[in-house]
Amino acid sequence: MHLQRSMPGNCCGLRSNLVYNIVLVMALVTHAQTQQHAVTFENGCSVKTELWWMGPKPAMVAQLAEGGEHAVNTFEGHSFEFRAPSDKVTYGKVRVEAGGKVRLLQCEGTARIETHWDQSSGLDALMKKQLETYAILYDPDKFKQLAVEWQERCQAAFPGHEVRFCDPLFPGHNHAVAQMFIPRSDWEKEMAREQPSRHHLIASQPSLLPQFTAEGYATREWPRSEQALLNSILAEIPKGRKRAQPSDYTLFNAYVSAWESDVWVFGLPQLLERQLNIMIGGMLEEWCGYELEHTTSHGPRIYLNGSVLTMHVDRFTTHIVSAIVHLAHSDVKSPWPLEIVDFAGNTKHLTTDVPGTIFFYESAKLLHGRPSPFQGREYTNIFVHFKPKGWKNPRQWLKELRREKPNGWQPAWD
Repeated sequence: MHLQRSMPGNCCGLRSNLVYNIVLVMALVTHAQTQQHAVTFENGCSVKTELWWMGPKPAMVAQLAEGGEHAVNTFEGHSFEFRAPSDKVTYGKVRVEAGGKVRLLQCEGTARIETHWDQSSGLDALMKKQLETYAILYDPDKFKQLAVEWQERCQAAFPGHEVRFCDPLFPGHNHAVAQMFIPRSDWEKEMAREQPSRHHLIASQPSLLPQFTAEGYATREWPRSEQALLNSILAEIPKGRKRAQPSDYTLFNAYVSAWESDVWVFGLPQLLERQLNIMIGGMLEEWCGYELEHTTSHGPRIYLNGSVLTMHVDRFTTHIVSAIVHLAHSDVKSPWPLEIVDFAGNTKHLTTDVPGTIFFYESAKLLHGRPSPFQGREYTNIFVHFKPKGWKNPRQWLKELRREKPNGWQPAWD
């Protein structure tokens, strides 16, 4: 097995035979585009949807009633979207990785898509995901040998682990492929190119945002009156692990890199997610003193051993006042704290081993993350994000839309 690295937009690769790499990539991409697969798309929502092929000239493929299906023969790398018929709002999009089935599970709120790709074609799909930046001289026998070794190490470290978590051939398992093929030195060089944008946001964004609370963060126990909701959510964790998919983090994501972090994700049933959003929204409104509107939810996310969340600030358009709900963990060797830099510049470490514990934080203003590698089997959280009602951008909201300041507001916070 031999790895050559070539950087887009760069005159030189990390090694000398760049021309050979480009020729190899072009040949492999051409081969990938000839691999046709049968894919069935299903509408699992309670409303009609449209299925669109997102080629050079996007076109509607089918109209899907509730529970309706449509099968197409398409190619790896082609993209499709589920859309609302009336206003063409996009419910979700998916990129074909192999043959299989794609199901739209939720339309309202945070859209959710479940994919089931043909396991037998997962190897090719994973390898081709690296072609945009990597040219790999592919030796099938060597790859299978490395995959078996990686899987054995994973299962030995955590006996009884969910099978898919230790399967390097599982479609989309970028972490496993990256660990087998991409040297740390190559990954670190490329990651260094991605950091300036993160650093710029850390340096410039917090000062643009108003301060909504005295401390900027808080810890809350799960409300006793909502214990039935927590029980229902926790009952979904074992089922969710069995259908979890690798997250869509890329190898060079400046916040969570798939090279070092193995993160899987699944969705809650639509009703439970809606109930959770309502409960968290009410608690956050009481905490910050403003009427909020829900923008997005992420997860539950399952973080596996070694995962890292780089220190960062969130999107100032949508992630203003947020909550992290801890749902589950297993075989934790040492605490995995959420680190938050408060308004005075002091780093706080928030930890919990109690499912249902909730962390509030002003996520676009306060620097936060989990920069220490997670030491354990699994750590499962869900993230819920809100913005003040009428929020467009910080200065416009301060100038035009804020009505009253919450009790205890100090002029220095403006």
